[in-house]
Amino acid sequence: MNTRLIASAMGQKPPRFPPRTYASHSSYSSYLSYSSYLPSLILALTLLSCSGGGGATCGKADLSATGTLVTPFGPVEFDSATADLVHRRDVDEWEDGIIAVVSLRLTAKGGCRLDVDAEGCLDDSNRMVIRSVRWEADSACPGLSQDKEGTYVSQPGEAAGTIALSASRVPQADAEVGCFEGTVELNLAGKPMLSGVGEAGLTSDVLVVSGRFLSKGDRYAKIDCGAVIQDDSTSSPDARSGDVAEVVPDVPAGPPVQVDLTIACPKCASDAAVRLQASPGWELGQPQMLKVFQPPVVFPIQVVLKEMVDNQGKVVKFPEGPATFRCFQDTLWGGSMAPEKGEPVSPLVTVPDLAAGQISKVELLMDPDVEPPVECTPGQTVCLSFKAFQECVETGDDWTTTNCDEGTACAESSAKCEPVVCSPSAETCIDSSHHAQCLPSGTGWGESVECSPGYFCINGSCMKEECLAEVVFVVDTSSSMFLHWETVAASIQKFVAMSPMASFGMLQFPKYGGNGCLAPGGTAIPLESSPAAAFADWFAKNNPFGLTPLVATMQALPALLPGLFTSGKGTVILLSDGADTCAYPLMTDLDQREALIVADLEKATQALWNDKGIKTYVVAYNYEGNPEQLVTIAKNGGTGKTTYTAAGNEQELMSALVSIAQDLKLCFE
Repeated sequence: MNTRLIASAMGQKPPRFPPRTYASHSSYSSYLSYSSYLPSLILALTLLSCSGGGGATCGKADLSATGTLVTPFGPVEFDSATADLVHRRDVDEWEDGIIAVVSLRLTAKGGCRLDVDAEGCLDDSNRMVIRSVRWEADSACPGLSQDKEGTYVSQPGEAAGTIALSASRVPQADAEVGCFEGTVELNLAGKPMLSGVGEAGLTSDVLVVSGRFLSKGDRYAKIDCGAVIQDDSTSSPDARSGDVAEVVPDVPAGPPVQVDLTIACPKCASDAAVRLQASPGWELGQPQMLKVFQPPVVFPIQVVLKEMVDNQGKVVKFPEGPATFRCFQDTLWGGSMAPEKGEPVSPLVTVPDLAAGQISKVELLMDPDVEPPVECTPGQTVCLSFKAFQECVETGDDWTTTNCDEGTACAESSAKCEPVVCSPSAETCIDSSHHAQCLPSGTGWGESVECSPGYFCINGSCMKEECLAEVVFVVDTSSSMFLHWETVAASIQKFVAMSPMASFGMLQFPKYGGNGCLAPGGTAIPLESSPAAAFADWFAKNNPFGLTPLVATMQALPALLPGLFTSGKGTVILLSDGADTCAYPLMTDLDQREALIVADLEKATQALWNDKGIKTYVVAYNYEGNPEQLVTIAKNGGTGKTTYTAAGNEQELMSALVSIAQDLKLCFE
């Protein structure tokens, strides 16, 4: 419960510096000085113990990313960046515009997405702590093997690094929407990030996002570092209780005089040692409002001056002079707090100004007549962390602590231990148009968010409609495909893996059994997103067999396919190496047989497109037979093609499939 109170005694001179000269208002790691022309003892305290337990395109088209993300699998260079910033809105110009939240999203080739969220105070170098990192490691990430693909997330409660801003604030005054023009440098600390396939540590090599960043104003944005006791600026007609005039004063040089205080917290685990630093040479003596910005404390504290150490190191003892002032509860994100009651009282203590050899007074504005409020409401629970919570006892004057068991965490909704059901920051689809993010505790999902018009939810993210194409391979598995089977299997599996946002399924022809001429009567691989494992398993267990019932297959598709596609519509990729060998087996006039087959294929393909809205692309692999059959299917498939795409080896087959993907505008990697 140790804490440090850092204060500076100022005189009655107005500050020399113009407004907004203090670049990093929220850094309290070294002593800060606050003044508002008040002849007073100005206090800037860091109290950690009192705890009871624009442009229209700004941030859109104007951002660029340079540098490298260093991963265990290889370096990543991003080609796209978006950002969301939040700044403090305040009538106090010293707080107004300070950046409080930075969220970055970087992508490479449409994938390999890196999400970084930073919030809190800026230090003297305009650095902010990164609270969470989420890396979508997919096939767009260089050097990443398929078994390492997954979503890697930083561990809750652990600082994953820092970001550094080129400036601390947006230039617009009291802006609901501002535009920050500059750079954000990303510095990842290499902390382990977990996923279902292992862990990875990420670092950054001069990774910078630059341009014009859109920033939204928030009057409650937290911009202070830790709990603080501050003076109340009352010299401005716009000042509110809790405002602080953050002007750097003209402080005379010289070693500080140190005063040790003791804060006695009746409800704290232990007393807190506090040190006050005052520069010598200034008269003290104006009423001050001391306030504690540290939730959830709402009880009085006693301040007792014990001793002072002068510039020569001599300890000067003081008689005890206890006084009570109130800790006011803050909101989660900080902001101004108004006291329930506050009246000037008699001087608390007298403090010798050793440098001037005078006696000066320190007065506090406090509410000594208010009875201590109730500590807590019986049965009330509060999360201490994700691993423990406190519950108020029946008498309302104490708390009991409960640690969460393995596999549970303190939930945001109940403030009690509940089972962990998801990975923090993971995303899921609620339905086809809504998604949600896993809560930081992992005990449930956050608020449902609707996708924008023209976007649909898949794998937890909102994707453009064209990214969500549904494709069914209709694959010739006749005996003549045996010599090409490994090439066909490898190409299809690689293509499926390259298109993670689309859904794929497969029908085979002929169906196993009978005389080898059975048309497909069921689905070899059901339509699903990310079906790479299903395709690998099917090709490992099945080999070519039988003849080529091309006509019967095309005639069966209008009845089979609409039930596979989510919307009833989709795309067929027909892959075959030969003409039909099953239709009209007793017909001896081969020309007449061929004419009947072509007519049947034309009718079946037109029914698929005109009646069902299902397109058919045709790929002929080492094709042998009358080309008119596959040409007929291609011409009537609704794709605008006049013939099929020929392929004679694996490279040509992959090229043919990629060409179809480009025609469909698949968001493939």
